[in-house]
Amino acid sequence: MKALLPYPIHPVSQIPELIVQGEDPWYAVKCFLHDWWCFAVTHRQELIQTPPPVGQTLTQQRWAAFCAAMVEELCNRVAFPHPSWIFQPEYILSRRWVINPYTSAGTLEPFTRRNIIISKTVLDNKYEYAAGHQKRLWTAEEMEQLEKSIQAAPHATAEERSSS
Repeated sequence: MKALLPYPIHPVSQIPELIVQGEDPWYAVKCFLHDWWCFAVTHRQELIQTPPPVGQTLTQQRWAAFCAAMVEELCNRVAFPHPSWIFQPEYILSRRWVINPYTSAGTLEPFTRRNIIISKTVLDNKYEYAAGHQKRLWTAEEMEQLEKSIQAAPHATAEERSSS
């Protein structure tokens, strides 16, 4: 059963239109990404089922292709079924779009295949990082051993510290 959300989700299909209406592109993308990784994880299918309109302007076409690449990469990362619309030819740009020319770390294949040049870190996020890098710092047993070793160690007196 899907959890009810306290607000409307930000589906990928809305991103190009929000941008055309004047929204900051990265704000529109990040709203979707926050839903994907955190707030609407159980609603992922709803987030990606409707394709973004390709539109008539170059801006709309570019962001629609970006959305297709983003959805493909995100689905790959979490082994989620790809929506079929991402493989349609209208989501491949005919001319290269260089968003970030400083891509020394490389680019992600779904973006490259759609003629979008952007850093491969564009979709990196704190949610995915935290899930993959949860490490314990100390066990209860290790804390007890540390406490015992501190108690057993000789402590310098204030007088001994001031003379050194």
